[in-house]
Amino acid sequence: QALVILGRLLIQEGDLLTAEAKDANTVVDQANEKYRQAITVLERAQSKDILGTTTRRSRYLLGTCYQKLGDLRAATKAYDRVHRAHYRTPEALAAALAEAEIAQQQGHNDVALSMYLKVLEEAGFPSAYQNPWVSLTELRGRLSAGQQQFRVSGQFAAALKMAEAFDPIILADKTAEAKAETQRTWAEHLIDSATELGYADAEVARAEARRRFRLAADHYRNLARLRFATAEYPLDLWKSGNGFLRGQNYNLAIRMLREHLNNVPRKQMPTGLQRCRFNPLDGQMYLVGLFVWCSDQIQPGGFFRVSYTGKPLYTPTELRIAMNGV
Repeated sequence: QALVILGRLLIQEGDLLTAEAKDANTVVDQANEKYRQAITVLERAQSKDILGTTTRRSRYLLGTCYQKLGDLRAATKAYDRVHRAHYRTPEALAAALAEAEIAQQQGHNDVALSMYLKVLEEAGFPSAYQNPWVSLTELRGRLSAGQQQFRVSGQFAAALKMAEAFDPIILADKTAEAKAETQRTWAEHLIDSATELGYADAEVARAEARRRFRLAADHYRNLARLRFATAEYPLDLWKSGNGFLRGQNYNLAIRMLREHLNNVPRKQMPTGLQRCRFNPLDGQMYLVGLFVWCSDQIQPGGFFRVSYTGKPLYTPTELRIAMNGV
């Protein structure tokens, strides 16, 4: 145990030097020397306790040292040894997570997905999760980052499979959001790729895109239910309605967009409004207003400028007419 503690202290010293290094090569060399000293100490620790707690801890820490030194092959080998020899231990889970991230970094997506799924299986329920190497908050963050990396790199099947395995360790709203974003991004990718295909293949791709837009909309609708009492609720409704619209389920699109309009916060003017005009010089919208009977906007009159905020403006960009819809 004393050797493991010494090894961890050396790693911490190396981390401090690395954090302070910036562009100083000398300091980086000093940090790497600390990691190499830690490797020597931890290898000695293994020989003192071949099958006990000291061995699995020292093996995991060896992997972190190799990873910090940039020797990803040695790090992967050390991590693999830990989660194979010490199954269902805190070190095994931490090692599997680190190995998944290295595999994903190197483009070995099948290996990375397999390891992420192993971590999700071993993590279990949040109420029972305990790990001195990876806190629950850190675990959730790293798993979410891994899932997002699959999505942004176009590995949609892997991203979706990982999101579907999030429950129960990842919060329900984050799980629903991950599923929704993956389906939406996948659908948009299919729409973009259809432009480079022949007519028949393009129609198949567009049909699949519409199906995935509808699936995304379902997940956004579930997300809205989960975040009913939050500021995100109106936006979740909008995303659901937009997904159903792009997926050509117009009945549900109307329902969700109406619900969005009923809940979206709107800034009220102090008067009634009329005479909307756009100024050609600055492009802004100007309105005048008066107080009229049966109105709760009781300021006698007003002159208002409405400026574009720079936020995304969701408007139709293309209209396609088909035999069964628009």
